[in-house]
Amino acid sequence: MVKPNGIIAAWAYCLPAITPEIDPLIQNFHDVTLDKYWREENRLVEKGYTTIPFPFTQIAAPDFFVEKQMNLYDFIGYLNTWSATQRFITEHGTNPTTPLLNELKVPWKDSNFDRKITWKLFLKIGRVGAV
Repeated sequence: MVKPNGIIAAWAYCLPAITPEIDPLIQNFHDVTLDKYWREENRLVEKGYTTIPFPFTQIAAPDFFVEKQMNLYDFIGYLNTWSATQRFITEHGTNPTTPLLNELKVPWKDSNFDRKITWKLFLKIGRVGAV
């Protein structure tokens, strides 16, 4: 339970950003290839929690980012952790990251080269009203 004048915060992260040549491929994988495999809870994150009632006095949050260096194989491993990727595999018996790996090899250039992956965090912060 949050006390009056306490703070409540919800956060999540957006799709990763890598380069202008790679980002549209990741967006397409997320929005097209995996579209029907995302659950409604994932859709709330996609919308930045803007569709959830938030009966608190909202507090503006600064921009936050998470960055990690990954080579192409590490990045594909990350995409394999997505729940929608796993639901796709269960339904089809094939991994949708396999064709994506081949597609990403061109703009990535050297698959073993570490690139900076950036996730923007979004926060929904509010102050709980006095009783």
